[in-house]
Amino acid sequence: MANLISLLEYLQVRPPEVPVINQGQSRQNTANKSYNHRNISFIGSWDDFNLDTIMNQYGQLLTQAQIEPDRMPASSPPPITSENSLRRRCAFYLEARVRRSLRRGFEQLEASGELGNRSVVSFGKGS
Repeated sequence: MANLISLLEYLQVRPPEVPVINQGQSRQNTANKSYNHRNISFIGSWDDFNLDTIMNQYGQLLTQAQIEPDRMPASSPPPITSENSLRRRCAFYLEARVRRSLRRGFEQLEASGELGNRSVVSFGKGS
């Protein structure tokens, strides 16, 4: 069996830097034109979403759950040239890691009888 690392260590591995090529791309927001700033009806502070709160609530799980490390791709990634390539790159580096981390975290909670009233969730795409 490979050397195991904590789930916390696994989640702290960052993807490689991605070069960005300036090809004269528009600096304008390319979001859906059906929505704009007038659709924002409330802005609030999410004070309890911080590292201290996360570690207080999930630190034991993050440090005790063990997972096999996998390496981020080591080859130089192609540069980002569009919004779509940025989306694909984020998905490439993060989706599998988040899914794998959630699966391992829920396995640990189930094995230790600590799942409680939590619901096992998945991370994927929908429409």
